[in-house]
Amino acid sequence: MKRKVATGILVLSILISSLAGCGAAHTDTAAVAGREAATDTEVSAAAQNSEAASEEAQVMDETAEEGNHANGTPWLNSCLIGNVTKDTPTDPKQDFHLFVNKDWILDTELPDGYYSWSNYSAVAKDTMEKAIKMLDGNDLPGHDAKLVQGMFDLYMDVDARNKAGYDPIKGSVEKILAAESLDDIKALYLEPDLKYEVENLMGVSISTGISDADSYYVWISSPGLIMSDSANYLEENEYGTLLHDFNEEIFIYMMDRLGMDRENALTCFQDAIELERKLAPHIYTDEESMRSDFMERVNNVMTLEELTELVNTYPLKEVLEANELGYDGGYIVTDPDYIRCLDGIFTKENATMLKNYILVKFVLNQSSALDEDTMQTVTKLSNQYYGSSGDRPLEEKAFSLVKSILPDSLSKEYIKMYSSEEDRQRVEDMCYRVIDTYHEILSGNDWATPETIAYALKKLDSMAVHVGWPDKWQDYSRLDIDGLSYYEALKKIGKYNMDLAINLLGTAPDKEMWADDLCVLECNAFYSNSDNSINMIVGMMGSPFYYSDMPVEELYASLGAFWIGHEISHAFDSNGSQYDLEGNLNNWWPEEDFAGFNERVKKMDQYLDGILIMDDYYANGSNIDSEMIADMTGLQCALKMAEKEENFDYAKFFEYYAKMNTSVSLYSVELSQIQGDPHPLDYQRTNVPVQQFDEFYKAFGVTESDGMYLAPEDRLIIW
Repeated sequence: MKRKVATGILVLSILISSLAGCGAAHTDTAAVAGREAATDTEVSAAAQNSEAASEEAQVMDETAEEGNHANGTPWLNSCLIGNVTKDTPTDPKQDFHLFVNKDWILDTELPDGYYSWSNYSAVAKDTMEKAIKMLDGNDLPGHDAKLVQGMFDLYMDVDARNKAGYDPIKGSVEKILAAESLDDIKALYLEPDLKYEVENLMGVSISTGISDADSYYVWISSPGLIMSDSANYLEENEYGTLLHDFNEEIFIYMMDRLGMDRENALTCFQDAIELERKLAPHIYTDEESMRSDFMERVNNVMTLEELTELVNTYPLKEVLEANELGYDGGYIVTDPDYIRCLDGIFTKENATMLKNYILVKFVLNQSSALDEDTMQTVTKLSNQYYGSSGDRPLEEKAFSLVKSILPDSLSKEYIKMYSSEEDRQRVEDMCYRVIDTYHEILSGNDWATPETIAYALKKLDSMAVHVGWPDKWQDYSRLDIDGLSYYEALKKIGKYNMDLAINLLGTAPDKEMWADDLCVLECNAFYSNSDNSINMIVGMMGSPFYYSDMPVEELYASLGAFWIGHEISHAFDSNGSQYDLEGNLNNWWPEEDFAGFNERVKKMDQYLDGILIMDDYYANGSNIDSEMIADMTGLQCALKMAEKEENFDYAKFFEYYAKMNTSVSLYSVELSQIQGDPHPLDYQRTNVPVQQFDEFYKAFGVTESDGMYLAPEDRLIIW
């Protein structure tokens, strides 16, 4: 995970799902799905429950229900709700994931407002409930506590938000609608009151360098798309259509609230889609972004002069300077071809289309900053289009808001009240035990040269271990939201966070600070290439992932394999293996060894490509191989640890490992994950790793005629 802080556009939105890092593979909450495409971040949305939308969504739901989703091979996609019934047979030798998790799958009902449910969801919900208890009704001392409780209360004040209605954005909408010429569009990009809220055809962020992890750079990329993946504009598909129709109804509803009729709103939305369709051929697809060579492709370092020479008519330099990003340091331009194409978009002929694009993106981005009627309509439309039901309680959404915009302040207060130094130390000790075991695995490798193994061990020994929470936090002492409305507070916090990001330029990364784009209350864990660190955060330190008196089989299955072992492996997967021990993209492999590594990855990809998930959807090995390598190597590590234990119960170990992966999801979530998520589906994350190891075959009596069998010569272990 790169250290990256978004700037350039102030998105007034609520992040209401767990960050999908190395562990969390799917979105839990209903109000997120479909709206992640509207901005550079995941956002919640609002939409009118119109008659047209209802009929369209009903047709989609009926189609999804009638599809033959139970045709997966070699295993049933047991994560998809409805595929498993009480009559579905189970056998550990045929489908291990289903054998272990069938009862849990049948007994689990999605809570209101959720699209999927898993152990991640349950642990995250427990953290959320404790945080809500802390925020609601306690008079906590200190500045950070005042900030998080103040923002929590502003969200909970429904009467004030309803009274404000759409007044907070009417002035901005009027300015956008008044634009007629290309000069007017440029003025919108540069106007102080709008520059952070208007889509200017670029995505901008600040992060460490790809080949220079000791310096910050301004990253210039393409903006987020309404239909999420540029591939959805190049060829019509089911998920792209869903995103299009859902966002269209959101916009039409919101513009109705602002006084525009449906026909004109539809024209505006169609213009926005058409403009994005012009941009799409120049934007990396999700599949391209998951390829192992992606970071090398985007590592285009330029000066400001070199960057601005890419365009003639698009006001690139002025936009950067207006956003305080026109400096004498380096820029990483993820795709120079995209920047070059902007001259062909920023034309007089496209002025109306550009205006409508700005309008659509602006309005969609504001949907979580307005009244409760807007908040509620997102639920109605989300439920219709995505198959969910009900809505989350107001206090849960308030918590999600605070977590998304004041993550460090919230985490500091939570840790004061609920953290355990003893648990933190136990997990840290386990990290070093797993690292020691990786020494054995790497040292015993039989295909890489001694030179490669020596550097891999050096990288392993240099790995930073972050457990629980950082000892140094982001400073919010200069932020004050007293007396502000909900909307005003959102804008002020957003601007403050942008200023923090901009102030990083010209400084060296602080090694005591962890990833800037993650709240440690998330139920997740991750490996960071940019500082060669594993991050086992407090939000995941709950049962069943961790509890203080875990039997050794559960401890090794969870922390040894599923958690710590998995994350360490990312330093040596198809992506992490390209980074050196200091966090720089730097090929440290002899050519022969790297070719051998890639041959092994290719073999894995070919195997994964043969997994039929449902209908006509197959797994895409090149998309998911990094996570699968991490799953396999984590399991390999835990089994190496188990060799040293007397009377180790391997059946119990493998069953607990399968329980870690249990989940259920709606069809819409599965579509999203298949298309744009580097994580395999959870049933694959159980069955494919376990079938690589003799210990599994012995524990459950698997033979050549069984569905879980994989011949030794076909097995896929990389390390």
